Amino acid sequence: MPCGAVPRRTLGGYLGMRRQDSIDRVWTTSSSRRGSPARSRTWGKSQGDGESVTGRRVVQRRSTARPPSKRPSVAYRRFWRAVRAHQQITCIYGGHDRVVCPIILGYSGDGQEAVFAFQIGGGSTKKLPSAGAWRCLHLAGMTDISLRSGAWHSGTRHSRPQTCIRYVDVDANIPETLTRDRPLAFGSPELRPPRRSP
Repeated sequence: MPCGAVPRRTLGGYLGMRRQDSIDRVWTTSSSRRGSPARSRTWGKSQGDGESVTGRRVVQRRSTARPPSKRPSVAYRRFWRAVRAHQQITCIYGGHDRVVCPIILGYSGDGQEAVFAFQIGGGSTKKLPSAGAWRCLHLAGMTDISLRSGAWHSGTRHSRPQTCIRYVDVDANIPETLTRDRPLAFGSPELRPPRRSP
């Protein structure tokens, strides 16, 4: 081998390293000129929730989901009016037509709209006594709600407290809850704990 000559394998490796080094410098320089670091150039990888990398740009995806509304539903407002006016409610619940007198309206412990009512007519999953019976009904499972005039029934008093309504909005037997001009949303500081007996 002539003096000063570089072996073919060593020369090839040397040139390959020089070529890769040139590519890296061009890549980094191009990236720096455009204002984005070379390390951000990751293709086809995800960078956490709501963010993905596509090609050379990081695309930030904004969530379009809205938090659930805290405003009382239409069904809740109808029951609210019925309690205040001592009107009967006809509805379909659990696959049965029912006639009830709503007594206490508010929210269960997990924030579901509910009514503690005295059912006086229609069907039920349990046999309805001729004198009527207390029922805890969740408004989300109720359809065909209508108000109507008729005799108001509130059942007989008993010592066992109701556990249907945890946060009371309106109670037919508590006059101060009947003076507000609109129903209360879940979480309102004006909601009150239930009384001892319905």
